[in-house]
Amino acid sequence: MSTINQLQFDIERGIKDLPIQALKEIKLFIDFLHVREGSTQTPYSSDMNYELRQLDIGEARHLEQEFIAYQDRYPREN
Repeated sequence: MSTINQLQFDIERGIKDLPIQALKEIKLFIDFLHVREGSTQTPYSSDMNYELRQLDIGEARHLEQEFIAYQDRYPREN
């Protein structure tokens, strides 16, 4: 059975050479675990909120693109 120190060491070693995007995903997963475990302190919650806002902005942009020239692309059938 691994000790906490060994697990922390293995995690640190495992993420050492990962690209920035992978590290961001790991960070978000850690935030999720804090929330799931009912941690009263979620030190990264502001970052998580930022990420969620960015997703919302991206979704809105995508939706706007979908409706550009909508009437021309999908004319009404009478």
